Amino acid sequence: MALTTQETNVLLHLCEGKSNKEIADGLQISAHTVAEHIKNIYLKMQVNNRIALYRRALALGLVGCPVAACKLKTKK
Repeated sequence: MALTTQETNVLLHLCEGKSNKEIADGLQISAHTVAEHIKNIYLKMQVNNRIALYRRALALGLVGCPVAACKLKTKK
């Protein structure tokens, strides 16, 4: 399930909630290339949407937990 460096960069931007265009602009690649990376990431991470991807990345420690989400998670 190893992601390439560029796939990891795309993953980090996805988990920040950025659109494909925002990711493309930020990484200076085309939106088509971003879409291809996302397709590969979904296959490697065995998910089919951004929310499932974020959850999987969080569970694997690939991304951090936003402060607000962590606080909600720990409330009893």
